Amino acid sequence: MEKYAARSVKQQIDRVLWEVWDPIGVNWDPIGKISPARDEYSGYLNGVLQLLTSAASDSRHRQHLLKIVHDRMELKAATVEDMQPTVTALRESAAVLILKIATDFVYSTASQWCR
Repeated sequence: MEKYAARSVKQQIDRVLWEVWDPIGVNWDPIGKISPARDEYSGYLNGVLQLLTSAASDSRHRQHLLKIVHDRMELKAATVEDMQPTVTALRESAAVLILKIATDFVYSTASQWCR
């Protein structure tokens, strides 16, 4: 994966983990400022990216996220069903990024041929 594409994908994963997943509730800020905990979930980006690029099932994604919540964050009340909105958002973000990357590639290739 090209550096630009990988960076874009990681930014989207980070956004989804922050805005949708947020199992410990650190993204909420009553005065609208960026939370000092903004990078709280960045340590999980590579694992999620690996699952996305390996075409893992939704079930595998849910289990991965739940394992993080249970084992690393020690939040035992979370269920596998609680992870589905995050998996859905990750899939949607990945699909949009893949389409953008493919479109950019087609346009750059076409422009090279038309020179």
